[in-house]
Order: sequence, then structure tokens, then C-alpha cells
Amino acid sequence: MPYVVNITAAAIDNDDWRSKLPPGEGWTVVTNKNGSAQDFNQGAKGKFIYIYYQTAQTGKGVSAIRFITGKDATPPAGWQKVNVDLNDGAGGLFIYLCFQNSAETNYIGRIQSGYGDTVQSAFGDFDEYAVVMAQDINQGAGGKFIYLGYNFNG
Repeated sequence: MPYVVNITAAAIDNDDWRSKLPPGEGWTVVTNKNGSAQDFNQGAKGKFIYIYYQTAQTGKGVSAIRFITGKDATPPAGWQKVNVDLNDGAGGLFIYLCFQNSAETNYIGRIQSGYGDTVQSAFGDFDEYAVVMAQDINQGAGGKFIYLGYNFNG
């Protein structure tokens, strides 16, 4: 069963998320409950922000995701920082995604978004088994409440 091995993001001037899809096999864009590519700045001004993840069946998988905040935020030891401000151009909090690869067997299998006009409606987009990150990605920027969540394989 494929699992997540890499994560990246892009801040672009339009909604053509396909233009920044990384080269190579197994890459997909994070989608919402409707199956549409999620703009993580939805409803706020600024760049269109898309998060992409790569799946494979071999290699170290991603076992954890977290966010760090602040303009010059440094990731904790053992974590990889995706160097794209998830509020780029929106004027909100500087938010960066970090992830951890490990040799464990409990890898993340799928990443998705939840969004809405309230926190409750955003969290309602996830299934009962999802791990939902407590960071509103639009914090301080206005727009929709947008959260990232994931499911482990198995």
C-alpha cells in the first residue's frame, strides 16, 4: 500500500496548481472533501497556496506533520521544513509545514484539507480516523478556516 514519502508546497499567482506539480512519479495535490485542489489561502488575499505530497511503496515514509510559526522559524531537530509561507501575501501569521521521515512502519497514507466558515465546519470535513492539525492555516489572514489532516495506512 503506498504511503507518503515527501511533502512540498507552492505559492503561485493563479489557481493553476498543476503548473507547480513536482516532477516525478507519485505526486498529488492536497484536496478537500469535494476532491478539489485546496488553496490554503482560500478566501484571503495573497498567493494561491497548494500543498503537494508524494507517495511510494519503498523508502522512509512520513510519520508526522506539524507546523511552525514565525518569519524565521527553524524546524525542530529531525524535522524537514517546507520553506513556503502558507500565508504568503495574505498578511497573516508566517506558517510553515514541517514533516518527519522515519523507518517506522506506521506511515501517513493520505493528506487532506478541511475548510469552512467556522472551525466546526472545517473539522467536520474529516473522517473519524483522521489526525487533524490544530493550526488554522489562514490564521490572521481572514478567509476560510482551513486545516490539514491525515490518515495513517492500515
